[in-house]
Amino acid sequence: MTTCILLTLLCFLTLTTSASAECSWVLWTKIDVYSDGKGSAATLSPDIALENKTECEAALTKQWQRTREQWIRAGGERRVNPDSSVSEVSSSPGLVEIRLTGQAGNLLQKTTYTHQCWPATVDPRGLKGK
Repeated sequence: MTTCILLTLLCFLTLTTSASAECSWVLWTKIDVYSDGKGSAATLSPDIALENKTECEAALTKQWQRTREQWIRAGGERRVNPDSSVSEVSSSPGLVEIRLTGQAGNLLQKTTYTHQCWPATVDPRGLKGK
């Protein structure tokens, strides 16, 4: 009887462990904007839910490239608005940083996009208060 219970428990643990390893994942984007030498509150929001970590990492790469290309095009056009232009776009996988300068060459704004994959069971924004 005890052996039967232990065997059932072992099978249950094995199934739940393999299921959690293949849980869904969520691609998140965090945007930090610094202007006038001050940081603003960062926004962190979910972009898309995917079947597994591999799919999420592939989506992260595409999103990172899309963000980077968008700002490189804007930099090629130089003008974002009449008072500023894109002076620099730097990036590494999952991270894009854009610097906007004024007509006098002074830094007006720095924006950082960070793309991250998290298991669907994790909310990287942290605990929510009541």
